[in-house]
Amino acid sequence: MPAPRAPQGEAPPAVDPFAPSPRRLAPLVPTGALGWGAVGLGVLTGATALVAGVMPALLVLGVFLAAVVGLYAVRRPAIALIFLVAGEFSDAGQVLASNGIPSVYNASLLLGALSIMLALFDRDSRARLRTFPWLPAALLGVYLLSEMPGVFSSVAPDATSSFVADQFKDALFLVIVLGLARLVTRPWWVAAALVLPIAVICGFSVVNQVFLGGSATATFGGFATISAASGEAITTPRYAGPLPDSNFWGRYLVLALPCALALMRRAVVLRRGRWVLLWALCTVLTVAGMYLTQSRGTLLACAMVLVLWFATAGPRMRRLGLILSPVVLLLLFVPGVGNRLVNLDAAFDNQPAYAIDPSIVERTAAQKIALLMFEDHPVVGLGPGAFGSAVPDYASRSNGLLIGTTRAPHNLYLQLLAEAGIVGLAGWIVLMGGMVLLALRIVLRLARARGPDSPERVLAAALLTSVLGWSLASLFLHVAYFRTVLVVLAVIGLLDVLTRPATAAGRRAEWAAVRAASRRVAATVVGAGVAAAVVVGVAVGLFGQESYTARSSYTLMPAPGTYEAYSLDVRSRISVLPAFAGVVGGAVRSPSVVIEAEPANGLITLTATGSSADDARGRLAVADESAGSAVARFGLDRGFRIIAVSPPAVTVERVYPTTVLAGAVVAWALVVGLGSLLLRRFRRSRPVPPPLSPRSTS
Repeated sequence: MPAPRAPQGEAPPAVDPFAPSPRRLAPLVPTGALGWGAVGLGVLTGATALVAGVMPALLVLGVFLAAVVGLYAVRRPAIALIFLVAGEFSDAGQVLASNGIPSVYNASLLLGALSIMLALFDRDSRARLRTFPWLPAALLGVYLLSEMPGVFSSVAPDATSSFVADQFKDALFLVIVLGLARLVTRPWWVAAALVLPIAVICGFSVVNQVFLGGSATATFGGFATISAASGEAITTPRYAGPLPDSNFWGRYLVLALPCALALMRRAVVLRRGRWVLLWALCTVLTVAGMYLTQSRGTLLACAMVLVLWFATAGPRMRRLGLILSPVVLLLLFVPGVGNRLVNLDAAFDNQPAYAIDPSIVERTAAQKIALLMFEDHPVVGLGPGAFGSAVPDYASRSNGLLIGTTRAPHNLYLQLLAEAGIVGLAGWIVLMGGMVLLALRIVLRLARARGPDSPERVLAAALLTSVLGWSLASLFLHVAYFRTVLVVLAVIGLLDVLTRPATAAGRRAEWAAVRAASRRVAATVVGAGVAAAVVVGVAVGLFGQESYTARSSYTLMPAPGTYEAYSLDVRSRISVLPAFAGVVGGAVRSPSVVIEAEPANGLITLTATGSSADDARGRLAVADESAGSAVARFGLDRGFRIIAVSPPAVTVERVYPTTVLAGAVVAWALVVGLGSLLLRRFRRSRPVPPPLSPRSTS
């Protein structure tokens, strides 16, 4: 039935894009037939169990139920969309495949495509698809196009072909989710389908930890596994959800947390008590799941997500965030939080690699290799997905210590530089930067149209925060499980279509607001940058100190009469060089001298720091003498001789004490805060000019 037209001279009635649609599809099967069908299915299942056994009966039941669900999913785009989103965030396809059940991912993708095709026969659905949210797909196409130069010059064509094929499948997934989301027009449903499976899986992990003592066998069917990787200063097993790595599971949770907060805020505004309890429970379980990952990157991203969400979710949430900030700071004293984050400081300490957390050592080494790859191929990179294939060729050129086999640089942006070069990184910035700007625009649009504290604006702020949090977590992880963030990008695209101004005057007003906000942001960034430059300049000029470093390298040569072929293979036996380095370090016992073992290139490096070049050389000479005598004193010279590879070399660099850096940060914060207060007071005291009188038309 067509919508009623407004009387002539009156504006058409406003349509709320977030309100439920009054139109409902007719039931596929009459209620009576459905009941008889259920009875018949029960009889068939029972007969099969009596004749062939329980497993064939369960198989018959499963096939029938899958067919029914598939039929409903094809006819109901909302069901197909929920299956796709919930299946992606629970990784149900991989879990089922690991249990010997065929993966449901391809089937759910096919159901989604069929649902869109069937919707084309409906007039209202065709009208919705005319305003397809094409922008996320277009930006993803720009990113994929930026990878093409690297594809044609790849050093590992097979790995690149497989990687690019997977990315094009992800692009198809995005298009189908966009189409289903536009047909359903329920952004809150997508957020709920995203949050609920995450919360349930986190609940499994909490139950395992609290009631089962962290049992490695209690995986709840593979949905709540425990990672085999450990780490320093962890307080619980590292729960990885349905994934093999807890760090990647943490990145899932970073996407879900802002959406859970937005759903809870919406329930509070609508005064739906039961839903408030549900979404509050989901939020608590998600935060608990983040803690149980024991992932430092996840903890850092969680902190940033909370700060950004409270900052962008409206004035009331900002005030609440300020009130709760002391409580959040107290969480730093929880075991497994503060001590894990402080442990990151070891990456910057002047100590041997074998004395640092192995995960930090391996990540640092892999990232050094990625930088070497970028230096050799700066424009288009080695080729998408080619990092792992090229690691053996670059490992010997890096001074990093590799522990085990690495297939990725553990940093999305360094991976892009190594595999796709500057061109690929530029394409990625277009994709994610464009979606962040679009989300910001939606936040401003909804704040003006529905109020700064409206639930819809809170949802837009949550999606913006999810993308930014995922991007921060990707500083510690490479490109993997890409479809999860594509779901969030699809919801941003849907919100853009649903909230886009319908009139030219509305679009002009929106662009005026965007330009004004852009000017404020630019002024803030420039002011903060100028303040930072001034503070850093003063700190560098007044408190910088020159540090002199002398460095010499050694290797092990087999002693006469030993099995030289075996003894020369010290690079593959990674414990040999650290053992010698430990002996030398025990003899030197000087805080200004660091001994590092590097099995990747077969070297032991002695580094001495002094106040002058002569001082550094003198300290290094004493350490060199102690090294030879320590090896002889322990009798290690019967197997190996330690010989110099390079003469001592002195380098000079400017260093800054930690107290100076901390003082500079505090001074910068004070300058920026004082400047913001003065600017706000100036704006409030400035008189508002009177409106201009209209010009005469005579």
